Amino acid sequence: MSKSAGAVVGENLARIRAERGQTQREASAFLRERGLAWPPGNIGQLESGKRHSVRIEELLMLSAAYEVKLWEWFKGESSVYLTDDLRIPREHLRLALRAKPFGLLYGINQVSTRYVTDEPERAAGLQLMMSLEEIQAAAERLWGHSMGEERDRRLGDTSAIQSPRSLQAKRGHATRTLIAELKEHLGLGRPTEETGKA
Repeated sequence: MSKSAGAVVGENLARIRAERGQTQREASAFLRERGLAWPPGNIGQLESGKRHSVRIEELLMLSAAYEVKLWEWFKGESSVYLTDDLRIPREHLRLALRAKPFGLLYGINQVSTRYVTDEPERAAGLQLMMSLEEIQAAAERLWGHSMGEERDRRLGDTSAIQSPRSLQAKRGHATRTLIAELKEHLGLGRPTEETGKA
């Protein structure tokens, strides 16, 4: 079962509020004193799953008020939908908010280099709810090499593309096509119109 980010934060807000013995009205007053002017109705909407998103500013203020880490708002087991087509396990979000998958302590340049090479596999893993290792193995069976290599093979020479935005768009289009083919190969659904090998 997938939930919106707002519903997941609301679920954990209800848990944290209950641990502190607060009613929604008391939580509202508590948060107002700490700069977050949420009436009880806002808290009720969030906890009931009727509010589907939370602004980062609000999440930071909630964390400061209750003295909890950002990742704690995503405790639980269900996945979270980020868009209509993209679901992500809560565990992945918790890791992201702990900065582990991005290696921020090792510097931006190393992060960028690392993500250029396996970007398609990571995108496929998030969309298909599979591990990076499973995606890599499936790509090897289907194309005989990694998704990144297959994407670059199809794109061909990109040296004439001067705009980074244009190159990113072409890479994104190619990655979506590969994900559709991989999805069909794995028997997870019918291919999209983009599907088709060059």
